[in-house]
Formats: sequence, structure tokens, C-alpha cells
Amino acid sequence: EVSPLLSIDGALDDAAALRIRDEPLFRDWLISRDGNVAAISLNLALPAGDSTAVDRSIAGIRALIRRLESTHPAFAFHLTGPVVGGATFGEATKDDLKTIMPGMATLVLLLLVLMLRSWGGVIGTLALVVAATLTAMGISGWAGFVLNPGSAAAPSIILTLAIADSVHLVSGVRHAMARGLEKSAAIAESLRLNLWPIFLTSATTVAGFLTMNASASPPFRDLGNITAIGVAAAFIYSVTLLPALLSMLPLGQKGRTGIEQKIVAVMGAAIVRRRWPLFAGITVVALGLGAGISQINLDDRF
Repeated sequence: EVSPLLSIDGALDDAAALRIRDEPLFRDWLISRDGNVAAISLNLALPAGDSTAVDRSIAGIRALIRRLESTHPAFAFHLTGPVVGGATFGEATKDDLKTIMPGMATLVLLLLVLMLRSWGGVIGTLALVVAATLTAMGISGWAGFVLNPGSAAAPSIILTLAIADSVHLVSGVRHAMARGLEKSAAIAESLRLNLWPIFLTSATTVAGFLTMNASASPPFRDLGNITAIGVAAAFIYSVTLLPALLSMLPLGQKGRTGIEQKIVAVMGAAIVRRRWPLFAGITVVALGLGAGISQINLDDRF
């Protein structure tokens, strides 16, 4: 005989609670063995093509839980499941964009000031990063890409890679000026020395991220494509926009040699003198650390 387990309007007396706890279909699944934990399983019929349906559903469930918590303060309520997990990933992504990205930008600004010691170089670098990021996100928007928890890391990756191009060029200009070249000649010299290395690193980076299109996961494909666009834009701006800005902005005192150049020179000489012991030692360390790969397990459960 099939009948309701519990009447909605009826009170849950001790006999009914014992019957529910001892029901074989529920025990250790929806009801814990000691009866202290109960689960409610919901099946959500979400409309196709509505990207906000999950967020609205979770918001409604959380509103219901808040009402239950106010009327039943002795109980603790928790949400779990793939729908909740998907919504939480989206919320975490939005929070990261509001908190981590500004903090990361501030840290990058401080490091650039310490490394370049030139407000002109810092402003030029930040302009390149912003231009590359806006270009990548704008093209992605026109192309119909969707920003999701998997692809939301693209701006951070673009920021990191674009800064590398800028620092190479700005440092090259500063070093050339320290050797006595005028600013325009120093910019041309830095471009001559760094154009091919920057192009090579940018091209290989773009190719690497484009290989993510072989992934079966659409968010990973979007991440690879957005980042590849940003890296390509960063290269173009580093050899066009950045030199133009450097020619207009002050780059600091001419002929000043930073202490970091002296440190790097001493370090480079020491490395060359001890190249074979360093090569052997680093090889052993890398192989030893690489052995930990065998401990990595593929598990997408969360």
C-alpha cells in the first residue's frame, strides 16, 4: 500500500518520528542513523536557455531557509548539490572580481614602482595592461563568449603576461639611457633587442592557450581563447602603444644605474662560473620534486 509518510497538516509525534527514522528507504540516505540529521532532496526543472534560473532558484531557497531559521532557531540548515555548487562558483567568481582583482592590481602597481622606479614606465605599463585586457574582453563579448567560473581567470592571466612584455621594454629603455643614449635612441635600441624575444614568447604563449580548444570543457576553451586574444593584443600594444607612451612620459634621471643591475650582474657572473654544479643540482631537485606527480589524482567530486 502506498500512502503519505507524514501528513503536511499533522504534528510530528514521537511515533511518527520513529517510523520515519526506521524507514529502510530513508535510513542512512535522507535520515541519519541517530536521527539528528535529515535531508530534503529537490529536483529543479529549470527552463532551457535561461542563465539566471539557477541564481533565482538558489536565492528563493535561501530566502526560505532564512524564514525557517527565524522560526526554528534550534535547527541548522545547509545547502549542497551540483546546482548549489554551480551557483556558488558563480558567486565566488563575482566576489573575486570585486576583491582579489583590485588587490592584485594594487600589488602589481607597488611592485612596478619598486622595480622600474619610473612613474612614466609604470603608467605606460598599466596603460598597456588595461588596453590588452579591454581588447580581449571586448572581442570576447562580440564573439559571444560567456564569462563563467572557468574563464573568469582570463583577465588575471592577461595582466600577468602583459606586464612581462612591458617590463622587458621599459627596463631596456632605462638601461640604454643609463649608458648615455637619448630617450628616442634608447627606445629604438630596446625595441631592437627585445622585439624578437617578446614576439617568440607571445607567439608560443598564444599557441599554448589555443590548444585548450581541444578540451571537452567549454569554460576551458573560453579561457584559452580569451587569454590568447589578450596575449596577442599585449604584444601588439607593447611594440606600438608602449613606445609611443614612453617617448612622451618622463622616465627618470638619465644615466642612473640601479642597484638591481649590479646585483644581477654579480649573480650572472656567479652562475656562469658555477654552471655545471648548478645544472646538476637543479636537475636533481627538479626530478625529485617531479616525482610528486605520481601522487596527483584526477577527481572532479566536490
